[in-house]
Amino acid sequence: MTNQFEIALIALTIWGEARGESDEGKLGVAYVICNRMRRRAVGVSRVVLQPWQFSFWNTEDPSRERISEIDSGSDLWLECVDAAASAFMQLKPDPTNGAEFYMNVPVVRKQRGGTLPKWWDIDATKDGEVVIGAHTFRKRR
Repeated sequence: MTNQFEIALIALTIWGEARGESDEGKLGVAYVICNRMRRRAVGVSRVVLQPWQFSFWNTEDPSRERISEIDSGSDLWLECVDAAASAFMQLKPDPTNGAEFYMNVPVVRKQRGGTLPKWWDIDATKDGEVVIGAHTFRKRR
């Protein structure tokens, strides 16, 4: 039962963060969550619901208001669940090479007036950086 809840929470996060991305992009977001879980030895909720970590869960995020639009029978939702389960159970290889961070750089620059958050260069390394769709994935320093 716990695994089902954790997979559902990962899938919700993918829907909120990467629903417009390819299957590989969705899997990348799922692996970021799972990589953090494994590195920190904590559960999914401690990772995704931590303030300011996944914008979908921030109260002011416009995507969060759309959570009621999720159709549990849609192809999109099933893609999110597949990515979540695949990363959680390590059924598919990690396309991010172990990343714990990701960002849609152009969107964040636009939101922040051209700058990126300091943590992006302080906490994450460009070594092994992977770009999948709109997201850039990085490992922890």
